Amino acid sequence: MYIALLALPLLAGCGNKKETSHAMPVPEISVARPSVQNITLTKNYPGYLTSEKTVDLVGRVSGTLQTIAYAPGSRVRQGQVLFQIEPTVYQDNVRQAEAALNTARANLEYAQKQMPSARYRYCNPSRM
Repeated sequence: MYIALLALPLLAGCGNKKETSHAMPVPEISVARPSVQNITLTKNYPGYLTSEKTVDLVGRVSGTLQTIAYAPGSRVRQGQVLFQIEPTVYQDNVRQAEAALNTARANLEYAQKQMPSARYRYCNPSRM
């Protein structure tokens, strides 16, 4: 009988018990939907670029720059105006040259008018 009393607590422990352990909650998982699109693969590399053709701009005339008609590093076309120089000095030089030309024409006209009388005096020195 003592054995039955001792076995009773052991048998009571082996019965159906409700579990008292807490179950872990189900985690929420987000899902990304794939999209189809064209992509361009690029790679970046460090380096230096140089152009095939370069030009050093050197002025042929002296003067004060009035405007610069291009942006440094931009493309230019053959015959394109790149600089504009202050025109007053050159306009004064043109006026001076025109005045010298007019003086020379007046001297030529005077000499042509004097030519007949000078020829006559040269050919007839005694009639003076």
